[in-house]
Amino acid sequence: MEHNIFDGEICRSGYPKEMKCFNTNMDITRGDFTDFIVKTFGIEVPVVGYENFKDVNVSDKNYDSILTAKYKGLIHGYPDGNFYSGNKITRGEAMKILMKALELKGVLVMKDIEKLSGSSQFNDVPSNHEFYYYVLAAVKLGLIDGYGDGRFGPQNTITRGESSKVIVEGKGLIQN
Repeated sequence: MEHNIFDGEICRSGYPKEMKCFNTNMDITRGDFTDFIVKTFGIEVPVVGYENFKDVNVSDKNYDSILTAKYKGLIHGYPDGNFYSGNKITRGEAMKILMKALELKGVLVMKDIEKLSGSSQFNDVPSNHEFYYYVLAAVKLGLIDGYGDGRFGPQNTITRGESSKVIVEGKGLIQN
């Protein structure tokens, strides 16, 4: 299969038009990010019968990965019982899922990260922010940076290209 990179897209020959390009600059959904994490890190699918989110059906393309991630404690969804897999994922949410997956694989222990104190290097991620420790861990592991202007943008969406970078580099930290 041939891969070509142009205009910020990785395009593959032999695929239908709608699946031909990876679209690296396109935002990624919560479901697709979860699927990439589970599959890239080789997280095993649980036994059938574990309860999934109310809005994730067995016919959904990322059903198995979302079920697995929920079972393994990587994701929790929203108080209303939904996961909203088609919604775009934020940088903060992505770092939380990624750090939980790396913890599951033995790369880090979040309790050790939580012992660190001090102010954040990002003015939009104070030490009381819900994603503070996940962002701190990702930065300390060298997986992601801020924007260069003192911001991390935890509520900003993350692109498919950015997601690929952090997931692949995170996978590189896992010792087999």
